[in-house]
Amino acid sequence: MRMRWLTQTVRLGVLSLSLAASAVVGGPSYVDGAESTATHKQVRTIVPEYQGVRVHLNTFCLGPDQNLYLCCSTNGVAGASNTAGVVLVYTGEGELVREIPLSFSPQAINFSSQGAMFLAGSGKVARLSSEGVVEIEKDAPNIGNKEEMLEQLTKSAEEQRKTITASYTDQLEKIKTQIEAIEAETEKADPDDKKGASRRERRLRMLTQQRDQWQTIVDQIGQSFAAPSSEIALQQVMRSTGIAVSNQDVFVSLPNTVGYGYSIYRMNHDLEEGKVVKGNVGGCCGQLDIQSDGENLLIAENTSFTVGIYDRDGKKLTSWGKRGRAEPDGFGSCCNPMNVRCCPNGEILTAESSIGDIKRFSKSGEFLGFVGRATVAGGCKHVAIGWDNQRDWHYMMHQDKSTVAVLVPKDQAPEETDEERLSRIAMDEFGSKLVGTWEVVPAEKGNREATADGVYAQYDFISQGYGHLEFAADGSLIHRAFSSPKAQPASDGVIGAILGSVVDAIGGDSSITIAGAAQSHSTWKAVKGQQGELELVTYDDDVEYYGATVKWISDGEIEVKWFMGSPEQSLGNPARYRLVSKSACGQECDSGKKTQPSTDTNDEKANTGAIQQTSRGEGQ
Repeated sequence: MRMRWLTQTVRLGVLSLSLAASAVVGGPSYVDGAESTATHKQVRTIVPEYQGVRVHLNTFCLGPDQNLYLCCSTNGVAGASNTAGVVLVYTGEGELVREIPLSFSPQAINFSSQGAMFLAGSGKVARLSSEGVVEIEKDAPNIGNKEEMLEQLTKSAEEQRKTITASYTDQLEKIKTQIEAIEAETEKADPDDKKGASRRERRLRMLTQQRDQWQTIVDQIGQSFAAPSSEIALQQVMRSTGIAVSNQDVFVSLPNTVGYGYSIYRMNHDLEEGKVVKGNVGGCCGQLDIQSDGENLLIAENTSFTVGIYDRDGKKLTSWGKRGRAEPDGFGSCCNPMNVRCCPNGEILTAESSIGDIKRFSKSGEFLGFVGRATVAGGCKHVAIGWDNQRDWHYMMHQDKSTVAVLVPKDQAPEETDEERLSRIAMDEFGSKLVGTWEVVPAEKGNREATADGVYAQYDFISQGYGHLEFAADGSLIHRAFSSPKAQPASDGVIGAILGSVVDAIGGDSSITIAGAAQSHSTWKAVKGQQGELELVTYDDDVEYYGATVKWISDGEIEVKWFMGSPEQSLGNPARYRLVSKSACGQECDSGKKTQPSTDTNDEKANTGAIQQTSRGEGQ
């Protein structure tokens, strides 16, 4: 909840900044040789559909029948006006078993040992029979008197506005003071000192630009924290991040109605006698998963890289876990583990967002093994997991694409999955055409000037980091600002300063830099090709970052549309690129030596790389 204010200002264009932050703060963990030590491999993804329409997946849970129970919203589905959500039941093979329509959108799900289904979300908690019949449906325990809660939310929003506005206003006043000092210095300066005048002019231009951008942010924060409507205010606190069921109790994690953080409520199986057993629990980026081993409460304490175990009264019994970028038993990225799952054999599974790693631990925290890596996008996200103990199949949710990945033991996995086959074909047909050096067409770069709201367009932000692209057949990718291998545009400095301050405000790494600041080394992979277009994805430190759809205008010109997670989440208008060299790294590599055009005309190297890399598509 500490980032609620930031999400409210996405409309300012801060989305571009937050994307960069999620990609670089903390960095991902990567176990050396992880793929070779993994016991399981992703073989397919399950895509939820309701009445023939793809629907948004909130979370899922494996039921006692070993089927997957997918909690989905029905927004946008024609003919679903009488339902706000639905639980879709699928087999691990992806076959739809049944549909359970609901009056609310379910956001958390779990089962009792007797087979009853418990749901939470949209301000509701409910108990369903094993047949899917709603037996009890009530308001969530944090709702209480709605009018009183709305009054509290309005007061809280005003307090947040004052605090944040004061912080940004202080920075704005410092910039204004610097501008006044330079103007005063200019009045007293020697008119014949051309060098000094040029220096002051450059400094004044940069500070003026910073002042205007900070002023816009201050103004927009004031608008964002205006008294919320009752509908918006209620939506903020009616979410549920998790529900857990023990033999005796039902626990549900809900946002605090005042301030930040979450409270964990305990109820009986009739959803009565609700009381807070643990309050003010931190959760990164709106995520706080809870589970139960049948007796105790487990919390995925993602802000401290631990799994906490508590008794039914919220008293801490033990915790284990550590932050580690390379250790097999460590958790990486900025905030993990994001989700946990208690298994029938007493083991505990952990899931890491941004990375996609599933690991096995004993209840005491002993590392038991690396299950495998599922396809997930970068950033802090909900990554629900499940385990079919009869077939030893594992599942993990991909939030951005609203899909569930299916991982099976390696000896059950096909030599080439459908997703890998699509990738190989795409690499054969389109990937070889992409190998080379491309630069964005200047006329299509977007407006370099500050927009009306004082923040640079998302497309311009991307082009500054991906304006120059060097695709190699071995899957490597070098990218940097357009025609500027080393230089950092002035606007990058401004955006970087703002981003650094934003990260400081939310407790992150103040040394953060943005995508376009310098040459960056990533990797790329073809996902699929169809109707003359290629879909690819880029990786930073083996974590899925940006994706792109590539359309050929001619042999030497392409149109690229960048996206985050899925093509529907576009980062701006398509950009046109022109081929400047068929060399894998342009006219000059990092060493400065000239390179010869690639002779791998048949792309055998590319095909091999496509087969070996883990698939990132959605095909089944």
